Amino acid sequence: MNTANWVPDLFMKRLESDSNWTLFSPSDVPELHDIYGSEFEKRYEEYEKMAASGELKLYKTIKAKDLGERCYLCF
Repeated sequence: MNTANWVPDLFMKRLESDSNWTLFSPSDVPELHDIYGSEFEKRYEEYEKMAASGELKLYKTIKAKDLGERCYLCF
């Protein structure tokens, strides 16, 4: 059982600024799993723009704070 939870720096920035976080279908954003740092941020934000323009259909935008609280309750 792997109980690790990797959290992108961008997610922490969004928590601090009380911003939104977008959840994507892994099949639509396969490389996000393998990248990190500024490369992750750049690509993640590109996917957010694609979702906003209708290029991606399977996504959900929520408050980062709400997702953070749900994650922390699991531990």
